[in-house]
Amino acid sequence: MLTSHGIRAGLARRLGVFGASTRAVAGVEFALVAPMLITLFLGVVETSRYIGVQKKVQNAASDIALALSASDAEITGSTLWDHYVMLPVLVPDVISDMRLSGETDWSKQARMNVAFVVAQNTRRRCGVRCKSKYEVLWSYGRDRRECGAWNIARGKRSGLPKLFYDEGQNFLYVEIRYAFQPLFVRFLRGRIDVVETFYAPPKYVDEIALTKVGGPGSRLATDCSSEMNS
Repeated sequence: MLTSHGIRAGLARRLGVFGASTRAVAGVEFALVAPMLITLFLGVVETSRYIGVQKKVQNAASDIALALSASDAEITGSTLWDHYVMLPVLVPDVISDMRLSGETDWSKQARMNVAFVVAQNTRRRCGVRCKSKYEVLWSYGRDRRECGAWNIARGKRSGLPKLFYDEGQNFLYVEIRYAFQPLFVRFLRGRIDVVETFYAPPKYVDEIALTKVGGPGSRLATDCSSEMNS
């Protein structure tokens, strides 16, 4: 016959055995730690992929700028377009990110904007508060710079190398915009815009003029020189 004392003793004994058991500890620990480990792993993968894409975009901007800076006195819209269509080769992630975003037009995934900028009345060694005056001679791209003055304040982190605003150097401005598509955090962040710019002085001439020749490149090009001379 079971008594209340016997029931309590049996229950205490079973609880003691349960508390001393270690057979399920590993499973509980894994259940607690696994989400953090998986999140950390996916974060490392995503960050590594982002850094890789950023580096490729940066290299694409520098490669295109250096290639264009070797042009003669004139460059055509068709030539600029030929460099533009090389972006899927310079940044192969364009194709894979197109699948993630559902885009069918790669030019919405990666864009190139180019401008040739000429120095105007630059005063040398006039202090950090001076502004170097520049004019956009021509501009190219879907998000191209507008014609007109481009004032760059000295002493600020504008990205323009010191050589240009100290010596009044004309330069090519190349900007690559890339819509990075995260693999694992798309529902939290969506796409991340990667923007890299590169500045290069012309190698063989002081100014590189723009000649708009037929083709898709001509529609993306704007010649500002007529407005500057008027």
